[in-house]
Amino acid sequence: MERIARQAGRFLATGEAVPPPPELPPILSLCKHNNLLPLLAYRMKNASVDLPADVLEDLNRADRNAVARRSLVLGALEDALELLAPRRAVLFKGLAVAESWPSPHFRDPGDIDLLVPVEMHGEAAGTLLAHGWTEERTIHIGVRELVARKYGFARVFRHPERPVIVDLHSAPVDRTEPFWMNPQPLHENSIETTLSGGVNARVPLDEHHLALMALHAVRHGTFRMQNFLDLHFFCCSKRINNIEISAYARRENIFRAVSVSRRVATELLGVQPWGAGSDEGAAIRRAAEKRNPAVIARGHMTVRGGTRRMIALIDLIDDPVSAIRYMWRLAFPKRSLLVGRAGSSGIVSYMYHRFLAAASLLRRFERKENDS
Repeated sequence: MERIARQAGRFLATGEAVPPPPELPPILSLCKHNNLLPLLAYRMKNASVDLPADVLEDLNRADRNAVARRSLVLGALEDALELLAPRRAVLFKGLAVAESWPSPHFRDPGDIDLLVPVEMHGEAAGTLLAHGWTEERTIHIGVRELVARKYGFARVFRHPERPVIVDLHSAPVDRTEPFWMNPQPLHENSIETTLSGGVNARVPLDEHHLALMALHAVRHGTFRMQNFLDLHFFCCSKRINNIEISAYARRENIFRAVSVSRRVATELLGVQPWGAGSDEGAAIRRAAEKRNPAVIARGHMTVRGGTRRMIALIDLIDDPVSAIRYMWRLAFPKRSLLVGRAGSSGIVSYMYHRFLAAASLLRRFERKENDS
């Protein structure tokens, strides 16, 4: 599995090391799982790889669908930006990063991620609702507005006519995570760009955007090859200041996560995503080894999240104090976050449910020890 992932990663990133015929079926399966069939079709064509007619048709169909999907998403983005223009929305991640790929439609855009100033988040959400967008249910949908604003929770909206989702953020990472990125520099240093397709948007400064993408690639419970290809193609198309990226990551306390992400991308793709650096260390190497190419190939690291995701995040945290604070917040979340949920009706009930959660956590650790 690890060998297949490395072979696929190198071929997708550079077009080099054409995979031998026996490895094509598992690589096709891996690329399908990671929404990378259009990019694979492009690499296969350039490498003049002979494919069975049915496989070739599947790749061509995936490419056509990707073109259509991108057109739908660009139209929805244009509609959203027209409504939110006075609020200076900043586009980040998927759709913005796709511009760095060999062709933007090779990168599945996913949801549209827009960052608006925190003081305008509620107003921006109200504007979308007033124009026919519908709000999707999330785990935070019952949280009071003041609490959602304090913690930077995103609100998710569906376009009134297109099957497209917009994640409306007031911060790139919410405060329940062990990481926090100040949204103000992302707004103040954002730059104007024109996406292929003619849509004008604001995007983060390159070094800021790269750090955000690197953090995103390793902090989730599910790990996808697409995230690390984002780093590779972005760096290939930009002139990244290595000193600035390191300084910014240290200021935002995400240096270890960004370094781990870079190391994982290097191991997976066989090329340095943004040049050599001096960010090696035992903690970084250990965290990167847990995210090896075999893990990427399986598409997960922490199964369904929960305790394992918590452990996976802890080894990305820059300092022990922040790790302890994160574990404390998990064990004893603010009662305001639990409004409308079990255990939130009073201090006695709250402590009782915290005891049950702690007991469940211990049982999971015991099972993990027994399994190992």
